[in-house]
Amino acid sequence: MSRSTLSPIVAGTMNWGVWDKKLSASEMQHTMHICLENQITTFDHADIYGNYTTEAEFGVAFKQSGLAREQIQLISKCGIQYMAESRANTIKHYDYRKDYIIWSAEQSIKKLHCDYLDVFLLHRPSPLMQADEIAEAVEYLKSSGKIRAFGVSNFTASQTELIRQKTEIDYNQIQFSATHFEAMLDGSLDYMQQHGIQPMAWKPLGVVFKQIHHKPNA
Repeated sequence: MSRSTLSPIVAGTMNWGVWDKKLSASEMQHTMHICLENQITTFDHADIYGNYTTEAEFGVAFKQSGLAREQIQLISKCGIQYMAESRANTIKHYDYRKDYIIWSAEQSIKKLHCDYLDVFLLHRPSPLMQADEIAEAVEYLKSSGKIRAFGVSNFTASQTELIRQKTEIDYNQIQFSATHFEAMLDGSLDYMQQHGIQPMAWKPLGVVFKQIHHKPNA
């Protein structure tokens, strides 16, 4: 299955909802259109953003935006289990059971008001993940047309290889910037190049443009 073509710059949605900016539906629509005007057509989600609420808010805005599904690409991630009103979790943990991975992808598709995800990622590695079970979920989601490409996020080379032995991995979304460049030195990028895995950088500006707050003069 061929990968979707993603825009070189991806719009991250982690801070669009209640975790930070609290954008209204109209504000989200406006932001989507501004992104497309600047050739940013890919939007990065995760089920946990906004305590499991931001995907649905984005989906409502997208449905009202007038944009066609073919104009954008949607990425989502699963696996992290937070304590939230919509979940019965009593402790933070990871869940990479086959049924949960499939259910999570289907929930993201439903919330985003789309028929498929261009990219679906495992959000962070779990010491308890079973590669065979993950592969079975991924193959089902691909064969049913619910995802077009699969990847991981924040995985080391050995963790990625564990999964890659069972199913194709297209992407690894890692923290990478001028102020966080360990992937250049620890073999992560070497491994990705060796196996045809596309790196995807989160927080690509690092702390270079981090706002500095000064105390007012007394």
